[in-house]
Amino acid sequence: MFSSEPPTSGIKVSAVLAVMPEKIGEAGISLDELMQLFGTRSLGVVIHLFSLPLLIPVPIPGLSTLCSVPLLFASYQLLLNKNKMWLPKKLSQQIIPKDSCVKIVSKILPLLKYIECLSRPRLIWLFGHFLTRLAGFICMILSFILLLPIPFMNVAPSLALVLLSLGLLTTDGALVICGVLLACSVVISLFLASLGFHS
Repeated sequence: MFSSEPPTSGIKVSAVLAVMPEKIGEAGISLDELMQLFGTRSLGVVIHLFSLPLLIPVPIPGLSTLCSVPLLFASYQLLLNKNKMWLPKKLSQQIIPKDSCVKIVSKILPLLKYIECLSRPRLIWLFGHFLTRLAGFICMILSFILLLPIPFMNVAPSLALVLLSLGLLTTDGALVICGVLLACSVVISLFLASLGFHS
């Protein structure tokens, strides 16, 4: 059975992930238990955590759907300016196998540590209810895009989600701006591609 002490808000996401494989049982970890791992951390942790695996260039069957659904729930709640993740009971009981967790963590940890080193409090005056709701709206759009069956389309939306969520977690306005710009480029690219497809 999974058990852990909820980390404090000052602990980096990478530090929590680094010990996660040691804290889960052989059967794996449910989404609800995964939420408990982060205690009362903000929804930014959830968005950050579920967007990072989609940056992995090696395709894992079902990973996009598994990550996108919690991303949609988290983004919607961020749009409503909530600060704690809620999932329907059936979804919260979905199990992620331990071997998948170990594989995903080993792949994303070096990248996550690198990104965290680049982040620091910047442009703090940008932060407020409006930015939180705007970020939630943009994250919802990106999460819908990740659900679309478009080959090789995961990386750019996922990177935008990573930048937005980490920016919110560390009050780094520069990262948030980069995430917004990347998200806009993804939406514009898809729009132009759809025009070319129908012409």
